[in-house]
Amino acid sequence: MPFIADTRCGKWNIELNVAEILGELESMLEKEYSEDIHEGSKFWLYVIQIENALSSQKNIPDFWQWFLDEYNNVEMWNEIEDLFVEEK
Repeated sequence: MPFIADTRCGKWNIELNVAEILGELESMLEKEYSEDIHEGSKFWLYVIQIENALSSQKNIPDFWQWFLDEYNNVEMWNEIEDLFVEEK
């Protein structure tokens, strides 16, 4: 029997390192994140939304270039943006 792909999901599954994404954002923004990043946190949900956005791309983009352009175009960004505070 032929395989029929489910078109509701992407072609691949992408799992990102939450701590690496946090480090990159802190470096880019020159701010520290003031909240928890563990499973279930707002930041963790933000990373899941990035993974979902990447999984729906037709082609896998160069991740870091895509991230520089799109990091703030994820819905959860509005929830975490104010949690980055000036470095002490």
